[in-house]
Amino acid sequence: MCDKQANFKITNLEHINDNNVLFTTLHTMMRHYLLDGGVCAGCPYAYKCCFHNPNRHDCVAPDEGEGALFTCWRHERLGMFQDNAVPVAVYGELCPALRRMPLLGSFKAEAVLIATQSVALVLDALMTLLAIYARQEALVDV
Repeated sequence: MCDKQANFKITNLEHINDNNVLFTTLHTMMRHYLLDGGVCAGCPYAYKCCFHNPNRHDCVAPDEGEGALFTCWRHERLGMFQDNAVPVAVYGELCPALRRMPLLGSFKAEAVLIATQSVALVLDALMTLLAIYARQEALVDV
């Protein structure tokens, strides 16, 4: 374990684009790494760069897959992750059932909705006031 090289510390982080974040890590052996985050004097070390794709949610850990590396990491020699966004033209737009309301006549539909709600409010108020007035008349006659 002490002779195996590994990434011990992220020394730099750079946002390249939405699908690529470049990490620079300190790569050395466990016996050469000091607790203060450095490497002992004269000991071999290297800085390695790899890309990380923060948008992928289908990553596989080394023990889950066939590879020996987390699938959302890519070494710099392999290049950056490609843009995985699908253009809107491939799938088109949302189907009408998923839209809030149809594009044609949406302003008119909102106006009709407001008018209907206003009429319902006025009728509720009128019926409530009539019931209160009728109740008061009944109390006065007694």
